[in-house]
Amino acid sequence: MVCSPLTLPQLLFRLQLVGAPKVLMAMVLMLLWSSNVKTLTESYDFVELWAGRALTTTMIQKSGRAAAALDIEYFHPDPEHPHRSNHFDILTSSGFLLALATILNGKHGQFTVLCAIVCSSWTTINMGTSGRSVCTPLGCPERVYVQKANEMASRCFGKHAKFNFHVVQLFSDHYT
Repeated sequence: MVCSPLTLPQLLFRLQLVGAPKVLMAMVLMLLWSSNVKTLTESYDFVELWAGRALTTTMIQKSGRAAAALDIEYFHPDPEHPHRSNHFDILTSSGFLLALATILNGKHGQFTVLCAIVCSSWTTINMGTSGRSVCTPLGCPERVYVQKANEMASRCFGKHAKFNFHVVQLFSDHYT
């Protein structure tokens, strides 16, 4: 089934409907109005965030569908500009906007995002060092890797349960 592309008012309505934070809606608007960032091109069937070796993306591409993979490890610093931020790091402004712009290029009604966050700080074997348990799900925030994992999860899953649950429906035809 091929769906018609989203218009700007429809996209904003859907973001509001799922309870997206206003700051996210502002970022979407800035990306859409930016002259040097392509959005709403409907280029991708699949986007993988924190892709690592991008095995899922590779298999999607081998099946003939368009896919993109983003991971912090894909950044290669420019020796002439050593202080530039890693635009593949979702914990930086540029990295979050790159991920958002890539998602905005998903095919309307036919699009999947895989958020494969680093799970090592949530494993049972790591409970002793991460401090995570049923009673302390945020773990020991003084440990840098636990703090970064918490930030990644919050950027991936959203702050509000309604937004978290319905974010997948932004590009579907269930809400018009």
